[in-house]
Amino acid sequence: MSEIAKYTQFINRFGKPIEDFASVKKAMVDLRAATKQNYHNHLPEYFLFLDEDPDTVIQNRKADLQNSNDEQAERYDRKTHSYIKHLLNDKHYTGRSASGILGNIQGFFKNNAKRYALDIKRINYPKTRKVKKYSPTNEEVRHMFNVADNSRNRLIIALMYQLGPDPVDIASLTCGDLPHEPYKYFEKSRSKTGEIWRAVTTPDIIIELTNYLKIREPYNLTDPLFVGVEGPLNNRSISQILKILIEKAGLDGKPGFKPTALRDAFEDALVDANVNSKIKASLMGHTGDIEHEYGGQNRLEVACVEAMKKAYPFLSLNDTSRVLGSVAGFSAEEIEKLTKVLTRYDEIMGVLERVKNGKLMHVDDPDLIQKLKDQGKIK
Repeated sequence: MSEIAKYTQFINRFGKPIEDFASVKKAMVDLRAATKQNYHNHLPEYFLFLDEDPDTVIQNRKADLQNSNDEQAERYDRKTHSYIKHLLNDKHYTGRSASGILGNIQGFFKNNAKRYALDIKRINYPKTRKVKKYSPTNEEVRHMFNVADNSRNRLIIALMYQLGPDPVDIASLTCGDLPHEPYKYFEKSRSKTGEIWRAVTTPDIIIELTNYLKIREPYNLTDPLFVGVEGPLNNRSISQILKILIEKAGLDGKPGFKPTALRDAFEDALVDANVNSKIKASLMGHTGDIEHEYGGQNRLEVACVEAMKKAYPFLSLNDTSRVLGSVAGFSAEEIEKLTKVLTRYDEIMGVLERVKNGKLMHVDDPDLIQKLKDQGKIK
């Protein structure tokens, strides 16, 4: 059953959305956006399993703990243990997924009152993944990038593949977050962990960002960067766009190739480029306080920029920007102009080839006509 179907079934069973219950509001009051989304995704099915609404569960939990009967006091501990076993054995969830859901359930109880926390006995989670992780090759990501039909989607791919954020981190970007020059360092706080996400722009990102913001105008620097017809894109929307592009590129047959696989490919490129492991962890947003090991923030930034310059040849989505981006002194505007010139050259050479093969009978472009005359192809 899909998350939307579970959500709808919950409303039909209990009369209102899960977020409208007082106990759920209290449980989520200080949570990050990504964790709140996980509560919305995972808790409806749990309460349907219990056949009790969230407020009733908290009321009963309070009464159970005040009861001197140990059997009664452990009622929700046992039910929750049964639910997790149901996910593992009957629904074939992976150990990692079931563990995450248990964390959300435990958070619901604990955030309402510390004494309500569950005492879950040890559960042996299976260690193997249901589907092995898949790290796409550069050629596969290039193909996916080329089938994207607009600059917004190409920018999303470039950011995911060349900076390593999760969809929820992409969704949190504003129009003023990204520098407008290649190989510029910037920082964001990761939505899921709160760790610092250290990143360095690439030539591909700058080209797509420039193109996208022209279309995005007018905008304020504090506006969400990515929007759709219905407003700002959230992490689900970002993931759905990437899933559609993976399918459109004919790569959906690769087991484990999902949106977050682009982040795995980014990490692989850092490894292939022999980037220092601590700098790699820093660029992946895995660790904090690493600047103290590099003699301060300035040296850390330099190390991150140099690491990305080393890794970029493994990540490039555009051969033109790969060449131009490796030459010091090119601005974003110059890279964009030169890219257009080389693209135009490719178009001209393509037409010449078609004329040579007798497949083009009419030309109305003055530049092409002159080029053909110069080469003696037409009079």
